[in-house]
Amino acid sequence: QDSLTAAANTAFAFGAQAPGNAIPEDLMGRWSWGGFILSFFWTFWNANTTLKWINVGCFIVGLFAFGLPGLAFAIYCGIKGNRIAARDRSFTSTAQFVAVQRAWAKAGVIVLILSIAIPICFAILGVILAGIGASMHHYS
Repeated sequence: QDSLTAAANTAFAFGAQAPGNAIPEDLMGRWSWGGFILSFFWTFWNANTTLKWINVGCFIVGLFAFGLPGLAFAIYCGIKGNRIAARDRSFTSTAQFVAVQRAWAKAGVIVLILSIAIPICFAILGVILAGIGASMHHYS
């Protein structure tokens, strides 16, 4: 195999852990911030096909149900995410498992912060522009 194929096989390998490479139970029981915040994307890289279809179904039904199925699925991925990833995706080591899930968590926190900060910035900009428009109308 060339190095690109080997890297792709490692990055997208699914299945049980190699013998002697079990993910410790205490890691699997932790809350998964990446699974919670980015559940729609997270499942496509970390979960089995059944959960991927459930994810898509929750998204579609959520379009008509105020997003509640998606929220429920996100909470499920937060609670069970590390266990799902350990069960459905192969990792070369516990350190790789921790690094991958930590990267998802960091990305999730960044997305969460931006999803809060950007609307606040636009609201502030709107207030400023409305104030400028009102003051310009006052002087004309």
